[in-house]
Formats: sequence, structure tokens, C-alpha cells
Amino acid sequence: MITLCGFAISNYYNKVKLVLLEKNIPFQEELVMTGSKDEAVLSGSPLAKVPFIRTPQGALCESQVIVEYLEQLQPQPALMPADPSPRPRCVSCAPTSTCTWNWWPASSTARPSSAAPATRP
Repeated sequence: MITLCGFAISNYYNKVKLVLLEKNIPFQEELVMTGSKDEAVLSGSPLAKVPFIRTPQGALCESQVIVEYLEQLQPQPALMPADPSPRPRCVSCAPTSTCTWNWWPASSTARPSSAAPATRP
């Protein structure tokens, strides 16, 4: 089972937690504060940054690396577009979570019915 380490006030921690929840991946949480000198923390995150995850295969740190790992671990539901051209734009928006680009063409039936057309900034 995956253990998500960090604290809930961290946006990066919540980004990873949201992916775990959206993909229905079982996980447990462990409260870890940034800057810890605990050897167990440093073995999972050498710079003592959060979040990081522990998996049966080892630990991963940096939220975007973790999100990409989870996307490959459990491809469905896909949280990134299959089309490679909008993918980099989605990733570039991820750190700020303020992406307002409309990635679905107006004629596309792939756009979720709940997704309102967005405007470019």
C-alpha cells in the first residue's frame, strides 16, 4: 500500500492526495513536517521536502514526479489528455492550478458535459 507523507496545509501534498483519491488508489497518510532530520524521513525525501510517498518498490519525492508515477501505475481514469499536444500545457499549469485553457475543441464530443468552455487569459 502507498503511504502519503506530508501535511494537509501543503498544496503539493493535496495535489498528490487528490490524484490518489480520483484514481481510487488505496493509501494511508502519515504526518511528516518539512525539514525533518528523522532518518526515516530522509530516506524517503533526502531534502526533507513534502510530500513524498512510500511504496513497496521504494520512496518517491516531488509532487509532479509522484503524479506522473500514479498516472502510469493506474492509467484509468486518465487525468491527462491522451493527445500529446495539450499534455505539456496541462503540466505547465499544474504547479499553479490556475489553468483556464480550453483543451477540448468546440466540436469535440470528448469534452465532459460539465466542462464549461474556458477562455484564454
